[in-house]
Amino acid sequence: HLVAQIIQNMDDTDNAAVHLDLVESLLTMPTDVAVSIVEKAKTWAGSPYLLEPEKLGQFISYLAKGGKTEDAMAIARVLLDILTEGEVAEPDDPYRLPPEPRARFDAWHYEQILNKYYPDLVRKAGLSALALLCDLLDKAIQLSLRRDDDQGPKDYSSYIWRTAVEDHPQKTGHAIKNALVSAVRDAAELLVRAGREKIGGVVNALESKPWKVFRRIALHVLRMFPDQAKVLATARLTDRSLFEDVGLQHEYGLLLRDHFPYLPREDQDRILEWIEEGPKEAARNLALWQRDWLARIGPEGLPEKWRERYRELVRLWGEPDPPKFPVCVEGDWEKPTSPKTTDEIKAMSVTDVVKFLKTWEPRELLFCGPSPEGLGEVLLAVVAEDPGRFATEATQFRGLHPTYVRSVLSGLGKAVKQDRAFDWEPVLDLCDWVLSRPLDFGDWPLYEGDPETNWSWTRQAIADLLSASFDDRRSGIPIGHRKRVWATLKSLIDELDPTPDYELCYGGSNMNPATLSNSTLRGKAMHAVVRYALWVRRHLEREPRSQERSQKGFEEM
Repeated sequence: HLVAQIIQNMDDTDNAAVHLDLVESLLTMPTDVAVSIVEKAKTWAGSPYLLEPEKLGQFISYLAKGGKTEDAMAIARVLLDILTEGEVAEPDDPYRLPPEPRARFDAWHYEQILNKYYPDLVRKAGLSALALLCDLLDKAIQLSLRRDDDQGPKDYSSYIWRTAVEDHPQKTGHAIKNALVSAVRDAAELLVRAGREKIGGVVNALESKPWKVFRRIALHVLRMFPDQAKVLATARLTDRSLFEDVGLQHEYGLLLRDHFPYLPREDQDRILEWIEEGPKEAARNLALWQRDWLARIGPEGLPEKWRERYRELVRLWGEPDPPKFPVCVEGDWEKPTSPKTTDEIKAMSVTDVVKFLKTWEPRELLFCGPSPEGLGEVLLAVVAEDPGRFATEATQFRGLHPTYVRSVLSGLGKAVKQDRAFDWEPVLDLCDWVLSRPLDFGDWPLYEGDPETNWSWTRQAIADLLSASFDDRRSGIPIGHRKRVWATLKSLIDELDPTPDYELCYGGSNMNPATLSNSTLRGKAMHAVVRYALWVRRHLEREPRSQERSQKGFEEM
Protein backbone atom coordinates (compact mmCIF):
# COMPACT_ATOMS: atom_id res chain seq x y z
CA HIS A 1 0.00 0.00 0.00
CA LEU A 2 2.82 2.40 0.83
CA VAL A 3 4.61 1.80 -2.50
CA ALA A 4 1.32 2.25 -4.39
CA GLN A 5 0.72 5.52 -2.55
CA ILE A 6 4.22 6.77 -3.43
CA ILE A 7 3.64 5.93 -7.11
CA GLN A 8 0.30 7.73 -7.03
CA ASN A 9 1.94 10.87 -5.66
CA MET A 10 4.84 10.86 -8.13
CA ASP A 11 4.95 13.50 -10.84
CA ASP A 12 4.40 12.18 -14.37
CA THR A 13 7.55 11.48 -16.34
CA ASP A 14 8.47 10.49 -19.91
CA ASN A 15 11.42 8.45 -18.64
CA ALA A 16 10.88 4.96 -20.09
CA ALA A 17 13.32 3.37 -17.64
CA VAL A 18 11.28 4.73 -14.72
CA HIS A 19 8.07 3.39 -16.29
CA LEU A 20 9.67 -0.06 -16.55
CA ASP A 21 10.68 -0.03 -12.86
CA LEU A 22 7.18 1.05 -11.84
CA VAL A 23 5.50 -1.72 -13.85
CA GLU A 24 7.83 -4.28 -12.28
CA SER A 25 6.86 -3.01 -8.85
CA LEU A 26 3.14 -3.41 -9.72
CA LEU A 27 3.77 -7.07 -10.57
CA THR A 28 4.86 -7.68 -6.97
CA MET A 29 1.72 -6.13 -5.40
CA PRO A 30 -1.58 -7.84 -4.67
CA THR A 31 -3.95 -7.10 -7.57
CA ASP A 32 -6.36 -5.30 -5.18
CA VAL A 33 -3.57 -2.79 -4.57
CA ALA A 34 -2.17 -2.68 -8.10
CA VAL A 35 -5.53 -1.63 -9.61
CA SER A 36 -5.19 1.75 -7.91
CA ILE A 37 -2.38 2.53 -10.38
CA VAL A 38 -4.26 1.50 -13.54
CA GLU A 39 -4.83 5.06 -14.77
CA LYS A 40 -1.12 5.80 -14.53
CA ALA A 41 -0.33 2.44 -16.18
CA LYS A 42 -2.57 3.42 -19.12
CA THR A 43 -0.47 6.56 -19.54
CA TRP A 44 2.74 4.51 -19.54
CA ALA A 45 1.18 2.11 -22.10
CA GLY A 46 0.59 5.07 -24.41
CA SER A 47 4.21 6.20 -24.30
CA PRO A 48 6.12 6.13 -27.62
CA TYR A 49 9.30 5.17 -25.74
CA LEU A 50 8.42 1.79 -24.20
CA LEU A 51 11.55 -0.13 -23.27
CA GLU A 52 9.98 -3.53 -22.60
CA PRO A 53 6.34 -3.52 -23.73
CA GLU A 54 6.03 -7.18 -22.74
CA LYS A 55 6.14 -6.11 -19.08
CA LEU A 56 2.84 -4.29 -19.57
CA GLY A 57 1.54 -7.39 -21.37
CA GLN A 58 2.53 -9.37 -18.28
CA PHE A 59 0.67 -6.83 -16.11
CA ILE A 60 -2.48 -7.30 -18.22
CA SER A 61 -2.24 -11.05 -17.62
CA TYR A 62 -1.59 -10.48 -13.90
CA LEU A 63 -4.69 -8.31 -13.50
CA ALA A 64 -6.86 -10.72 -15.51
CA LYS A 65 -5.80 -13.71 -13.40
CA GLY A 66 -6.63 -11.66 -10.31
CA GLY A 67 -10.16 -11.06 -11.56
CA LYS A 68 -9.60 -7.41 -12.55
CA THR A 69 -10.69 -7.92 -16.16
CA GLU A 70 -12.07 -4.42 -16.80
CA ASP A 71 -8.80 -2.86 -15.66
CA ALA A 72 -6.79 -5.32 -17.74
CA MET A 73 -8.96 -4.52 -20.78
CA ALA A 74 -8.42 -0.78 -20.26
CA ILE A 75 -4.63 -1.15 -20.40
CA ALA A 76 -4.78 -3.61 -23.32
CA ARG A 77 -6.91 -1.16 -25.30
CA VAL A 78 -4.16 1.47 -25.05
CA LEU A 79 -1.12 -0.81 -25.29
CA LEU A 80 -2.34 -2.70 -28.38
CA ASP A 81 -3.92 0.25 -30.17
CA ILE A 82 -3.35 0.55 -33.92
CA LEU A 83 -1.76 3.73 -35.24
CA THR A 84 -0.77 4.82 -38.72
CA GLU A 85 2.18 6.46 -40.44
CA GLY A 86 1.15 9.64 -42.27
CA GLU A 87 -2.25 10.58 -43.61
CA VAL A 88 -4.71 8.60 -45.68
CA ALA A 89 -4.20 9.19 -49.41
CA GLU A 90 -6.60 11.57 -51.12
CA PRO A 91 -9.05 10.22 -53.74
CA ASP A 92 -7.33 12.24 -56.48
CA ASP A 93 -3.97 10.64 -55.67
CA PRO A 94 -4.54 7.02 -56.77
CA TYR A 95 -0.83 6.19 -57.01
CA ARG A 96 0.09 6.98 -53.45
CA LEU A 97 0.56 3.90 -51.30
CA PRO A 98 -1.99 3.56 -48.51
CA PRO A 99 -0.55 4.09 -45.01
CA GLU A 100 0.59 0.99 -43.17
CA PRO A 101 -1.02 0.28 -39.79
CA ARG A 102 1.50 0.04 -36.98
CA ALA A 103 1.67 -0.51 -33.24
CA ARG A 104 3.34 1.67 -30.60
CA PHE A 105 6.34 -0.66 -30.70
CA ASP A 106 7.85 -3.25 -33.01
CA ALA A 107 5.72 -6.01 -34.50
CA TRP A 108 7.70 -8.83 -32.85
CA HIS A 109 6.94 -7.64 -29.31
CA TYR A 110 3.33 -6.97 -30.32
CA GLU A 111 2.96 -10.59 -31.41
CA GLN A 112 4.66 -11.87 -28.25
CA ILE A 113 2.15 -10.04 -26.06
CA LEU A 114 -0.75 -11.47 -28.07
CA ASN A 115 0.69 -15.00 -27.85
CA LYS A 116 1.94 -15.08 -24.25
CA TYR A 117 -0.28 -12.81 -22.17
CA TYR A 118 -3.51 -11.97 -23.97
CA PRO A 119 -4.94 -15.53 -23.73
CA ASP A 120 -5.20 -15.07 -19.93
CA LEU A 121 -7.46 -12.09 -20.56
CA VAL A 122 -9.53 -14.11 -23.06
CA ARG A 123 -10.08 -16.87 -20.48
CA LYS A 124 -11.36 -14.39 -17.91
CA ALA A 125 -13.11 -11.71 -19.99
CA GLY A 126 -14.69 -13.98 -22.61
CA LEU A 127 -16.34 -12.40 -25.65
CA SER A 128 -15.36 -8.87 -24.66
CA ALA A 129 -11.67 -9.80 -25.01
CA LEU A 130 -12.40 -11.31 -28.45
CA ALA A 131 -14.35 -8.18 -29.38
CA LEU A 132 -11.37 -5.98 -28.53
CA LEU A 133 -9.13 -8.01 -30.86
CA CYS A 134 -11.77 -7.80 -33.59
CA ASP A 135 -11.93 -4.03 -33.15
CA LEU A 136 -8.14 -3.78 -33.46
CA LEU A 137 -8.08 -5.88 -36.64
CA ASP A 138 -10.99 -3.88 -38.03
CA LYS A 139 -9.08 -0.64 -37.38
CA ALA A 140 -5.88 -2.04 -38.93
CA ILE A 141 -7.76 -2.92 -42.12
CA GLN A 142 -9.48 0.46 -42.29
CA LEU A 143 -6.18 2.28 -41.84
CA SER A 144 -4.71 0.25 -44.71
CA LEU A 145 -7.20 1.66 -47.20
CA ARG A 146 -7.16 4.75 -49.33
CA ARG A 147 -10.32 6.81 -48.94
CA ASP A 148 -11.59 5.65 -52.31
CA ASP A 149 -11.04 1.94 -51.64
CA ASP A 150 -14.02 -0.37 -51.56
CA GLN A 151 -15.40 -0.56 -48.07
CA GLY A 152 -17.04 -3.41 -46.24
CA PRO A 153 -17.24 -7.09 -46.96
CA LYS A 154 -15.38 -7.07 -50.30
CA ASP A 155 -12.03 -6.86 -48.48
CA TYR A 156 -10.50 -8.23 -51.68
CA SER A 157 -6.89 -8.25 -50.52
CA SER A 158 -6.99 -10.35 -47.35
CA TYR A 159 -6.25 -13.64 -49.15
CA ILE A 160 -3.12 -11.96 -50.54
CA TRP A 161 -1.60 -10.78 -47.26
CA ARG A 162 -3.04 -13.74 -45.33
CA THR A 163 -3.28 -16.73 -47.65
CA ALA A 164 -4.75 -19.08 -45.03
CA VAL A 165 -6.24 -18.52 -41.60
CA GLU A 166 -4.41 -21.51 -40.13
CA ASP A 167 -0.68 -21.19 -39.42
CA HIS A 168 1.53 -21.58 -42.45
CA PRO A 169 4.85 -20.10 -43.64
CA GLN A 170 3.37 -17.85 -46.30
CA LYS A 171 2.49 -14.64 -44.49
CA THR A 172 3.30 -11.77 -46.74
CA GLY A 173 4.09 -8.48 -45.06
CA HIS A 174 1.47 -6.66 -42.98
CA ALA A 175 2.98 -8.04 -39.77
CA ILE A 176 0.53 -6.33 -37.42
CA LYS A 177 -2.55 -7.43 -39.37
CA ASN A 178 -1.22 -10.99 -39.58
CA ALA A 179 -0.56 -11.05 -35.84
CA LEU A 180 -4.11 -9.85 -35.16
CA VAL A 181 -5.66 -12.45 -37.50
CA SER A 182 -3.83 -15.19 -35.57
CA ALA A 183 -4.85 -13.65 -32.24
CA VAL A 184 -8.53 -13.40 -33.23
CA ARG A 185 -8.45 -17.00 -34.47
CA ASP A 186 -6.75 -18.31 -31.32
CA ALA A 187 -9.05 -16.36 -29.01
CA ALA A 188 -12.13 -17.69 -30.80
CA GLU A 189 -10.86 -21.27 -30.58
CA LEU A 190 -9.88 -20.84 -26.91
CA LEU A 191 -13.34 -19.59 -25.91
CA VAL A 192 -15.06 -22.60 -27.49
CA ARG A 193 -12.48 -25.17 -26.41
CA ALA A 194 -12.53 -23.99 -22.78
CA GLY A 195 -16.35 -24.02 -22.73
CA ARG A 196 -16.29 -20.29 -22.02
CA GLU A 197 -18.65 -19.48 -24.90
CA LYS A 198 -20.89 -21.41 -27.30
CA ILE A 199 -19.68 -21.58 -30.87
CA GLY A 200 -22.74 -19.70 -32.14
CA GLY A 201 -21.89 -16.64 -30.06
CA VAL A 202 -18.28 -16.71 -31.19
CA VAL A 203 -19.20 -17.03 -34.87
CA ASN A 204 -21.76 -14.23 -34.55
CA ALA A 205 -19.12 -11.97 -33.01
CA LEU A 206 -16.78 -12.67 -35.92
CA GLU A 207 -19.39 -12.26 -38.64
CA SER A 208 -20.64 -8.99 -37.17
CA LYS A 209 -17.56 -7.31 -38.63
CA PRO A 210 -17.84 -6.24 -42.28
CA TRP A 211 -14.49 -7.48 -43.57
CA LYS A 212 -14.15 -10.78 -45.40
CA VAL A 213 -11.21 -11.94 -43.29
CA PHE A 214 -13.58 -12.26 -40.30
CA ARG A 215 -15.84 -14.52 -42.38
CA ARG A 216 -12.79 -16.63 -43.21
CA ILE A 217 -11.89 -16.93 -39.52
CA ALA A 218 -15.48 -17.97 -38.75
CA LEU A 219 -15.33 -20.75 -41.37
CA HIS A 220 -12.04 -21.91 -39.86
CA VAL A 221 -13.52 -22.01 -36.34
CA LEU A 222 -16.51 -24.03 -37.56
CA ARG A 223 -14.10 -26.58 -39.02
CA MET A 224 -12.21 -26.86 -35.73
CA PHE A 225 -15.32 -27.95 -33.79
CA PRO A 226 -17.27 -30.32 -36.06
CA ASP A 227 -19.44 -31.79 -33.30
CA GLN A 228 -20.65 -28.39 -32.11
CA ALA A 229 -20.92 -26.74 -35.52
CA LYS A 230 -23.01 -29.11 -37.65
CA VAL A 231 -25.99 -26.80 -38.12
CA LEU A 232 -23.89 -23.65 -38.57
CA ALA A 233 -21.47 -25.36 -40.96
CA THR A 234 -24.32 -26.75 -43.07
CA ALA A 235 -25.89 -23.30 -43.36
CA ARG A 236 -22.67 -21.81 -44.68
CA LEU A 237 -21.74 -24.65 -46.99
CA THR A 238 -25.15 -24.43 -48.66
CA ASP A 239 -24.84 -20.67 -49.19
CA ARG A 240 -23.99 -20.36 -52.89
CA SER A 241 -22.52 -16.88 -52.47
CA LEU A 242 -19.86 -18.39 -50.19
CA PHE A 243 -19.26 -21.28 -52.60
CA GLU A 244 -18.58 -18.81 -55.43
CA ASP A 245 -16.51 -16.33 -53.42
CA VAL A 246 -12.86 -16.72 -54.46
CA GLY A 247 -11.74 -14.77 -51.39
CA LEU A 248 -13.27 -17.43 -49.10
CA GLN A 249 -12.27 -20.42 -51.20
CA HIS A 250 -9.50 -21.84 -49.02
CA GLU A 251 -11.44 -21.86 -45.73
CA TYR A 252 -14.70 -22.86 -47.46
CA GLY A 253 -12.87 -25.69 -49.25
CA LEU A 254 -11.38 -27.08 -46.05
CA LEU A 255 -14.75 -26.93 -44.27
CA LEU A 256 -16.41 -28.62 -47.24
CA ARG A 257 -13.80 -31.39 -47.30
CA ASP A 258 -14.25 -32.20 -43.61
CA HIS A 259 -18.01 -31.70 -43.37
CA PHE A 260 -19.32 -32.99 -46.72
CA PRO A 261 -19.77 -36.64 -45.60
CA TYR A 262 -22.04 -35.46 -42.75
CA LEU A 263 -24.28 -33.19 -44.83
CA PRO A 264 -27.84 -34.37 -45.49
CA ARG A 265 -28.09 -36.01 -48.90
CA GLU A 266 -30.18 -33.17 -50.35
CA ASP A 267 -27.47 -30.65 -49.34
CA GLN A 268 -24.75 -32.79 -50.88
CA ASP A 269 -26.77 -32.94 -54.09
CA ARG A 270 -27.24 -29.16 -54.07
CA ILE A 271 -23.47 -28.52 -53.90
CA LEU A 272 -22.80 -31.14 -56.56
CA GLU A 273 -25.38 -29.42 -58.79
CA TRP A 274 -23.42 -26.16 -58.42
CA ILE A 275 -20.31 -28.01 -59.53
CA GLU A 276 -22.27 -29.51 -62.45
CA GLU A 277 -23.44 -26.05 -63.55
CA GLY A 278 -20.01 -24.45 -63.22
CA PRO A 279 -19.39 -20.76 -62.61
CA LYS A 280 -22.08 -18.29 -63.60
CA GLU A 281 -19.71 -16.74 -66.10
CA ALA A 282 -18.71 -18.99 -69.02
CA ALA A 283 -15.67 -21.04 -67.99
CA ARG A 284 -13.07 -21.86 -70.63
CA ASN A 285 -12.00 -24.89 -68.65
CA LEU A 286 -15.22 -26.15 -67.11
CA ALA A 287 -14.01 -29.74 -66.88
CA LEU A 288 -10.87 -28.70 -65.01
CA TRP A 289 -12.94 -26.48 -62.74
CA GLN A 290 -15.24 -29.41 -61.92
CA ARG A 291 -12.32 -31.79 -61.36
CA ASP A 292 -10.69 -29.39 -58.89
CA TRP A 293 -13.90 -28.87 -56.89
CA LEU A 294 -14.51 -32.61 -56.68
CA ALA A 295 -10.91 -33.06 -55.54
CA ARG A 296 -11.52 -30.42 -52.90
CA ILE A 297 -14.37 -32.46 -51.44
CA GLY A 298 -12.27 -35.64 -51.64
CA PRO A 299 -13.23 -38.55 -53.94
CA GLU A 300 -13.73 -40.90 -50.99
CA GLY A 301 -16.58 -38.70 -49.72
CA LEU A 302 -18.44 -38.50 -53.04
CA PRO A 303 -21.46 -40.57 -54.07
CA GLU A 304 -20.49 -43.42 -56.42
CA LYS A 305 -21.80 -41.65 -59.55
CA TRP A 306 -19.69 -38.57 -58.80
CA ARG A 307 -16.69 -40.66 -57.80
CA GLU A 308 -16.78 -42.22 -61.26
CA ARG A 309 -17.17 -38.75 -62.78
CA TYR A 310 -14.08 -37.60 -60.93
CA ARG A 311 -12.05 -40.63 -62.11
CA GLU A 312 -13.06 -39.89 -65.71
CA LEU A 313 -12.00 -36.23 -65.39
CA VAL A 314 -8.65 -37.30 -63.95
CA ARG A 315 -8.22 -39.80 -66.81
CA LEU A 316 -8.87 -37.04 -69.37
CA TRP A 317 -7.08 -34.14 -67.71
CA GLY A 318 -4.66 -35.67 -65.21
CA GLU A 319 -4.42 -35.30 -61.45
CA PRO A 320 -5.35 -31.86 -60.13
CA ASP A 321 -2.51 -29.48 -59.32
CA PRO A 322 -2.32 -28.79 -56.42
CA PRO A 323 -3.99 -31.99 -55.16
CA LYS A 324 -6.93 -30.45 -53.33
CA PHE A 325 -6.76 -26.72 -52.77
CA PRO A 326 -6.00 -23.82 -55.09
CA VAL A 327 -3.78 -21.84 -52.77
CA CYS A 328 -2.27 -23.86 -49.94
CA VAL A 329 -2.85 -26.94 -47.86
CA GLU A 330 -3.46 -27.09 -44.15
CA GLY A 331 -0.34 -26.54 -42.09
CA ASP A 332 2.02 -25.80 -44.97
CA TRP A 333 2.46 -23.81 -48.13
CA GLU A 334 1.74 -25.75 -51.31
CA LYS A 335 4.67 -25.25 -53.66
CA PRO A 336 3.95 -24.06 -57.22
CA THR A 337 3.86 -26.82 -59.81
CA SER A 338 6.08 -27.50 -62.81
CA PRO A 339 5.29 -28.78 -66.33
CA LYS A 340 8.42 -30.96 -66.09
CA THR A 341 9.49 -33.25 -63.27
CA THR A 342 12.95 -33.22 -61.74
CA ASP A 343 13.82 -36.48 -63.52
CA GLU A 344 12.67 -35.11 -66.87
CA ILE A 345 14.84 -31.98 -66.52
CA LYS A 346 17.80 -34.13 -65.43
CA ALA A 347 17.49 -36.27 -68.56
CA MET A 348 17.63 -33.25 -70.89
CA SER A 349 20.79 -31.60 -72.21
CA VAL A 350 21.40 -28.02 -71.13
CA THR A 351 20.63 -26.88 -74.68
CA ASP A 352 17.28 -28.70 -74.63
CA VAL A 353 16.47 -27.27 -71.19
CA VAL A 354 17.12 -23.75 -72.46
CA LYS A 355 15.02 -24.38 -75.58
CA PHE A 356 12.12 -25.60 -73.40
CA LEU A 357 12.39 -22.60 -71.08
CA LYS A 358 12.25 -20.25 -74.07
CA THR A 359 9.19 -21.81 -75.66
CA TRP A 360 7.01 -23.09 -72.80
CA GLU A 361 4.12 -20.92 -71.64
CA PRO A 362 1.65 -21.71 -68.85
CA ARG A 363 -1.90 -22.53 -69.84
CA GLU A 364 -4.54 -20.14 -68.55
CA LEU A 365 -6.27 -22.14 -65.81
CA LEU A 366 -8.83 -21.05 -63.26
CA PHE A 367 -6.79 -22.53 -60.41
CA CYS A 368 -3.09 -23.11 -59.82
CA GLY A 369 -1.41 -25.03 -62.60
CA PRO A 370 2.17 -25.34 -63.83
CA SER A 371 3.88 -21.96 -63.61
CA PRO A 372 7.27 -20.36 -64.33
CA GLU A 373 7.88 -20.27 -60.58
CA GLY A 374 7.18 -24.00 -60.27
CA LEU A 375 9.42 -24.81 -63.23
CA GLY A 376 12.11 -22.58 -61.71
CA GLU A 377 11.97 -24.54 -58.44
CA VAL A 378 12.61 -27.81 -60.31
CA LEU A 379 15.42 -26.19 -62.32
CA LEU A 380 17.04 -24.91 -59.11
CA ALA A 381 17.07 -28.41 -57.59
CA VAL A 382 18.58 -29.98 -60.71
CA VAL A 383 21.30 -27.31 -61.01
CA ALA A 384 22.20 -27.71 -57.32
CA GLU A 385 22.62 -31.45 -57.75
CA ASP A 386 24.73 -31.25 -60.93
CA PRO A 387 26.25 -27.73 -61.03
CA GLY A 388 29.20 -28.61 -63.25
CA ARG A 389 27.36 -29.06 -66.54
CA PHE A 390 25.06 -26.06 -65.94
CA ALA A 391 27.92 -23.76 -64.89
CA THR A 392 29.91 -24.64 -68.02
CA GLU A 393 26.90 -23.70 -70.18
CA ALA A 394 25.73 -20.80 -67.99
CA THR A 395 25.88 -18.23 -70.79
CA GLN A 396 23.16 -20.13 -72.67
CA PHE A 397 20.70 -18.81 -70.06
CA ARG A 398 21.22 -15.22 -71.19
CA GLY A 399 18.02 -13.83 -72.64
CA LEU A 400 15.67 -16.02 -70.57
CA HIS A 401 12.90 -14.98 -68.19
CA PRO A 402 14.30 -13.59 -64.88
CA THR A 403 12.64 -16.43 -62.95
CA TYR A 404 14.75 -19.03 -64.75
CA VAL A 405 18.01 -17.07 -64.57
CA ARG A 406 17.46 -16.60 -60.83
CA SER A 407 16.80 -20.32 -60.43
CA VAL A 408 20.09 -21.21 -62.12
CA LEU A 409 22.06 -18.77 -59.94
CA SER A 410 20.26 -19.91 -56.78
CA GLY A 411 20.92 -23.54 -57.69
CA LEU A 412 24.62 -22.77 -58.08
CA GLY A 413 24.55 -20.99 -54.71
CA LYS A 414 23.03 -24.08 -53.11
CA ALA A 415 25.72 -26.23 -54.76
CA VAL A 416 28.44 -24.00 -53.30
CA LYS A 417 27.03 -24.48 -49.79
CA GLN A 418 27.06 -28.25 -50.39
CA ASP A 419 30.71 -27.92 -51.51
CA ARG A 420 30.10 -28.95 -55.12
CA ALA A 421 32.73 -27.23 -57.26
CA PHE A 422 32.26 -25.87 -60.79
CA ASP A 423 33.81 -23.50 -63.34
CA TRP A 424 33.22 -19.89 -62.30
CA GLU A 425 34.17 -18.07 -65.51
CA PRO A 426 30.90 -18.66 -67.46
CA VAL A 427 28.87 -18.09 -64.28
CA LEU A 428 30.43 -14.64 -63.83
CA ASP A 429 29.67 -13.96 -67.52
CA LEU A 430 26.02 -14.70 -66.80
CA CYS A 431 26.12 -12.40 -63.77
CA ASP A 432 27.59 -9.61 -65.91
CA TRP A 433 24.75 -10.04 -68.38
CA VAL A 434 22.14 -9.79 -65.61
CA LEU A 435 23.73 -6.60 -64.30
CA SER A 436 23.68 -5.12 -67.80
CA ARG A 437 19.88 -5.43 -67.83
CA PRO A 438 17.81 -2.49 -66.57
CA LEU A 439 16.19 -3.27 -63.24
CA ASP A 440 12.73 -3.00 -64.83
CA PHE A 441 11.09 -6.23 -65.93
CA GLY A 442 11.59 -5.74 -69.65
CA ASP A 443 9.57 -7.42 -72.38
CA TRP A 444 8.66 -10.66 -70.60
CA PRO A 445 4.98 -11.37 -69.94
CA LEU A 446 3.71 -11.24 -66.37
CA TYR A 447 1.92 -14.44 -65.39
CA GLU A 448 -0.68 -14.61 -62.64
CA GLY A 449 1.03 -15.50 -59.38
CA ASP A 450 4.49 -14.82 -60.83
CA PRO A 451 6.58 -13.21 -58.05
CA GLU A 452 9.14 -11.79 -60.50
CA THR A 453 8.22 -8.23 -61.45
CA ASN A 454 11.77 -7.03 -62.21
CA TRP A 455 15.38 -8.22 -62.04
CA SER A 456 15.76 -7.48 -58.33
CA TRP A 457 15.38 -11.08 -57.13
CA THR A 458 17.86 -12.29 -59.74
CA ARG A 459 20.36 -9.68 -58.58
CA GLN A 460 19.76 -10.82 -54.99
CA ALA A 461 20.58 -14.37 -56.14
CA ILE A 462 23.93 -13.04 -57.40
CA ALA A 463 24.63 -11.46 -53.99
CA ASP A 464 23.71 -14.72 -52.24
CA LEU A 465 25.85 -16.77 -54.63
CA LEU A 466 28.91 -14.57 -54.09
CA SER A 467 28.39 -14.49 -50.32
CA ALA A 468 28.40 -18.30 -50.21
CA SER A 469 31.46 -18.45 -52.47
CA PHE A 470 33.60 -16.44 -50.03
CA ASP A 471 33.62 -19.26 -47.47
CA ASP A 472 36.83 -21.25 -47.12
CA ARG A 473 35.72 -24.39 -48.99
CA ARG A 474 36.65 -26.34 -52.12
CA SER A 475 33.68 -24.93 -54.06
CA GLY A 476 34.59 -21.33 -53.21
CA ILE A 477 35.46 -18.82 -55.90
CA PRO A 478 39.19 -18.68 -56.82
CA ILE A 479 41.03 -15.56 -55.67
CA GLY A 480 42.05 -14.96 -59.28
CA HIS A 481 38.51 -13.64 -59.92
CA ARG A 482 38.90 -11.04 -57.17
CA LYS A 483 38.83 -7.87 -59.33
CA ARG A 484 35.86 -9.08 -61.32
CA VAL A 485 33.96 -10.02 -58.17
CA TRP A 486 34.64 -6.62 -56.64
CA ALA A 487 33.24 -4.89 -59.75
CA THR A 488 30.09 -7.02 -59.45
CA LEU A 489 29.65 -6.10 -55.79
CA LYS A 490 30.11 -2.39 -56.54
CA SER A 491 27.36 -2.64 -59.13
CA LEU A 492 24.99 -4.35 -56.67
CA ILE A 493 25.71 -1.80 -53.94
CA ASP A 494 24.55 1.00 -56.26
CA GLU A 495 21.09 -0.52 -56.85
CA LEU A 496 18.02 1.37 -55.61
CA ASP A 497 16.51 -1.54 -53.71
CA PRO A 498 15.19 -0.84 -51.16
CA THR A 499 13.80 2.53 -52.17
CA PRO A 500 13.03 5.12 -49.47
CA ASP A 501 9.30 4.46 -50.01
CA TYR A 502 9.83 0.70 -49.51
CA GLU A 503 11.70 1.32 -46.26
CA LEU A 504 8.90 3.58 -45.01
CA CYS A 505 6.30 0.94 -45.83
CA TYR A 506 8.06 -2.23 -44.63
CA GLY A 507 10.72 -0.96 -42.23
CA GLY A 508 10.23 0.68 -38.86
CA SER A 509 8.01 -1.31 -36.54
CA ASN A 510 7.22 -3.91 -39.23
CA MET A 511 10.75 -5.18 -39.74
CA ASN A 512 13.96 -4.67 -37.79
CA PRO A 513 16.97 -3.32 -39.71
CA ALA A 514 18.86 -6.62 -39.68
CA THR A 515 15.93 -8.47 -41.27
CA LEU A 516 15.37 -5.69 -43.79
CA SER A 517 19.04 -5.74 -44.78
CA ASN A 518 18.89 -9.48 -45.40
CA SER A 519 15.77 -9.33 -47.56
CA THR A 520 16.63 -6.50 -49.95
CA LEU A 521 19.16 -6.23 -52.75
CA ARG A 522 21.44 -3.47 -51.44
CA GLY A 523 21.37 -4.98 -47.95
CA LYS A 524 22.36 -8.42 -49.21
CA ALA A 525 25.10 -6.85 -51.32
CA MET A 526 26.51 -5.11 -48.24
CA HIS A 527 26.59 -8.42 -46.36
CA ALA A 528 28.48 -9.85 -49.33
CA VAL A 529 30.99 -6.97 -49.22
CA VAL A 530 31.86 -7.78 -45.60
CA ARG A 531 32.31 -11.46 -46.47
CA TYR A 532 34.42 -10.43 -49.47
CA ALA A 533 36.72 -8.46 -47.16
CA LEU A 534 37.19 -11.47 -44.89
CA TRP A 535 37.79 -13.69 -47.95
CA VAL A 536 40.55 -11.38 -49.19
CA ARG A 537 42.06 -11.21 -45.70
CA ARG A 538 42.28 -15.01 -45.48
CA HIS A 539 44.10 -15.18 -48.80
CA LEU A 540 46.48 -12.37 -47.84
CA GLU A 541 47.44 -14.22 -44.68
CA ARG A 542 48.65 -17.14 -46.82
CA GLU A 543 50.89 -14.99 -49.02
CA PRO A 544 54.40 -13.56 -48.50
CA ARG A 545 54.54 -10.28 -46.51
CA SER A 546 51.12 -11.25 -45.12
CA GLN A 547 51.51 -9.26 -41.89
CA GLU A 548 52.61 -6.11 -43.67
CA ARG A 549 49.83 -6.31 -46.26
CA SER A 550 47.13 -7.19 -43.72
CA GLN A 551 47.95 -4.09 -41.69
CA LYS A 552 46.84 -1.96 -44.63
CA GLY A 553 43.30 -3.10 -43.85
CA PHE A 554 40.57 -1.79 -46.14
CA GLU A 555 43.06 -0.30 -48.60
CA GLU A 556 44.49 -3.76 -49.32
CA MET A 557 41.09 -5.45 -49.35
